[in-house]
Order: sequence, then structure tokens, then C-alpha cells
Amino acid sequence: MGQPVQGSVYRLFQGVSRQPDSLRLEGQVEEAVNVWMSVVSGGFEPRPGSELFCAIEGMASTSVFLHTYRRDGDEEYLLWINDGVLRIFNSSGTQVYQRSDPYFDCPDPATQLKAVTAGDVTFICNRTISTSYSELLKPEGPDTASITCVKGDETYGKWSVTVTIGSSVYRGSASGTADTRSVITALRDTLSIPDEVAEVTAVGSTLVIRNKTNNQMKITTSDFWGDEALITAYKRVDTTNDLPPSSVHGTVVAVSDGVEDFVWMEFVADDGYTGTDPTSGYWKESVKPGSKFQLDATTMPHTITNLAKDQFDSFLITWQERQCGEEGDIFEPEFVGLPIQDITFHRDRLILVSGESVDCSKQGDYYSFFPERSSEVLDTDPFSRTASSRRVNYLYNAVPFRSQLFLMSDNGQFELRGDPALTPKTATLELATQYKAETLCDPVVMGSELYFASTIDQNVTALFEYYFQEASVSHVATN
Repeated sequence: MGQPVQGSVYRLFQGVSRQPDSLRLEGQVEEAVNVWMSVVSGGFEPRPGSELFCAIEGMASTSVFLHTYRRDGDEEYLLWINDGVLRIFNSSGTQVYQRSDPYFDCPDPATQLKAVTAGDVTFICNRTISTSYSELLKPEGPDTASITCVKGDETYGKWSVTVTIGSSVYRGSASGTADTRSVITALRDTLSIPDEVAEVTAVGSTLVIRNKTNNQMKITTSDFWGDEALITAYKRVDTTNDLPPSSVHGTVVAVSDGVEDFVWMEFVADDGYTGTDPTSGYWKESVKPGSKFQLDATTMPHTITNLAKDQFDSFLITWQERQCGEEGDIFEPEFVGLPIQDITFHRDRLILVSGESVDCSKQGDYYSFFPERSSEVLDTDPFSRTASSRRVNYLYNAVPFRSQLFLMSDNGQFELRGDPALTPKTATLELATQYKAETLCDPVVMGSELYFASTIDQNVTALFEYYFQEASVSHVATN
């Protein structure tokens, strides 16, 4: 047992130390309860009590999610969620908004809901609801074939097309014509398909055939140039160069090597025309017909918008639809099929954390998590990164810290970096430190440091300070 030591202590502001007495600094103490160490006074003083703004009556609950929102000096709000009901109170304790939504309902709102406010919009995510696609499928589009004549015939050779619809066979031919338009016109005039079966139209040097029945259509052609002058675009083509200049709005064609479909292209008519008549237009990348392409907004984060002082409303977000590919491909966000664990903003992108991955929205477009095209990667495109290490790292929290995004799992801490800009080409998710962390306690940034809690055992919880060492250009966490 130690012996009492007499003497004077001139300062007591160096905090609590768990080191042995012989190693403890003069200004450190073994335990401090409900006190505030102060460098200004050189000692300690009672910790200031909480300031009571108002009392909210009749709101008892075993678990409540609370989120504070300060718009300016005159407007401060408290978001209160329990039993599937969202209530918003102003600083005087008056309830100014209430909404019931199944998305807000969970067994433990205090730990299973997360929120972040940007401007006048508050995003709320439920950590127990798995995200998913809606059941809506990409339409097949019109059953349309286009035959384009790309070479004329100065020797007036023969041209032919055979169209099979169901069990019926229709043939058209041309001869004694020299230019591409005349070839297509002759094929149209000789291809006698009944109007109730198909619509046959000549548009410049392209013959467009729209099948009006539910029967399967098959097309074969032959020409004077060794079957290379009549290019058929029906269901599939070899390259995008084989796509015709004219078709029916909404027609979808796959670019294929004969084994695998790589890209699906959809025809968009000029001047916003959406009818069934063939016309000129352009082709854009599209989703594979029959695939799911819309995120189910009821499973995605919800928003609460401040419309004016003490006025709020809740909206389902219209998330950007998939623009290319098919469900399950490399362009699919990692959060699909998983509950979102945290939500925040970083470098003009909306950040969604799920599983072992983090998804970043399109830059400046917070509701877009699908790229516009598969053939090229733009700096503004959305992207995903996965936390890779020798351990399993399910991510729970994301906090912007300095120029990086700090992400925390129960086994380690990661940083999402991108220099000089955060893009799909520059972004990396790197393991920074490996400390056991308390996932129910959000990391907090204060000044140039970040603090996070760690439960060491049942009786001990440590607070770690995470900071940047300028001299060594590295991040360190200290107890």
C-alpha cells in the first residue's frame, strides 16, 4: 500500500491517467467525476449542467432516435422518431410536423436509424431495411427490324429480302436499280406483307419493318456485293456501326459478338417523337430488356425538407434509373440488396455505406448511382469501393475528415482518398489504423482531430484521438 505524500500541486488540468502513480504526471489524476479540467484556471471546476429549453410531454419511449438541425440563429429543430412516427419540434418545444411511415419503424430507433442534414434537406436511413429494385422491368420495345443499303450497284445486280413471321414467308426483290434509295424502295414495293401483320416503310436508304403480331420474326438478305451491302439490324448487331439511321422510337438492339451481349442500344426519335412510325433519330445506351432498372424508393433513404419556418414535408426520392447494362453487372451499386448503415456527404457526392463497401453518387447529382454509359468512365461518374484487409470489415460509420472520408468498422479504420479530385479513376479506400471500435458511437470531429470510442472489455471504454502528423504525413490514433 502506498504511503501518503505531502506537498503542493500547482496544476490539475492534465486529465485522467491510468498509468501507475510513479509514471503519472503531476497534473494528472486517477479519477475525475463530473468535473471540467481547465487550462485557463489551472485546475478544475464543476462541469456545466445542461440547459433546458423546453419539456416535451407524453413522449416516453424505451428507444428514440434524435437528430438536431440548426438552420440559423432563429431556427433550431429536433427530429424525434419512435414507433414509426417522425415528429419535429422547434426550439420552444412546439411540434411543427408529424408523419407516420413504415420506413421509420424499427425495433431500436436509437441505434438503427441514421440521419444527415444538407441545406434544408434531412436524409434518414433505416439500417434494418435492405435496399432493392422495384419490380418494374425494362420494356422489350417495338419488334422492329431495319435493313440499310450501304452500297449501290452500277451493274444493276439483284437484291432480295426474305421475312418470316410465324409460319408465313414474304419475299421482296430488286433489280435494275443503281442507287441505295432505289434499292430500298423496290424491296418495299415487292415485299407484300399484309398491313395487319407488319408495317413496311422506306426511310431514305433504310427499310424498316415493324412486326404487329406476337409471332417471331426472322429476316435474311442477299445482294450483289456478297451479302455485305444490305445490313440488317434486328435484335443484335456486330458493332455500333451497323445500327441504322432510321427506326421506330424505343427499339432496342444488342451489340454482340455472337456469344455474349455487351451493350444494349435504344433508338430515340428526333424532335421528341414517340409514335410508331419510323423516323430519323439517334441511338443511346440502354438497359437490357426484361431487367430491373429502378431502385425501390421505399427501401432507400427518405428525406424531410424544410419548406419555410416551422414548415416541413417528406418526399420519396426519385432515384436516377439505370442507364445501361443489366441487374447484377459491374455497374450496379454495392448497396443493392443490403441495408444502408450510414449516409453523409463528401466532395459534392452523396455517400452510402453498406456491407464492406462505400458508394459515391455522381458528382453534383446526389440521386444518381448508375453511370450514364458503359463505354467510357467520366470523372463525375458514380463509383464504389470495398474495404480490403486481412479481416472482415463491415463498415458502420462515415465522417468527412480533412480532405478524406473516414470510415469505421469494428476492426479497423479506413480512408477514402482521391487526389487532386475524388473520381472513379483516383479514388482509393485504404486501411489507416486497426483499432477495435464501438460501432454504436459515431466518430466526432473537433477542430483538426477526430475522436472515436472503443470498448476494450465490459468495464473499460477508451476514447481514441485520430489526427494527422504533418511531419510524417500519416494518420495516428492515440488513446
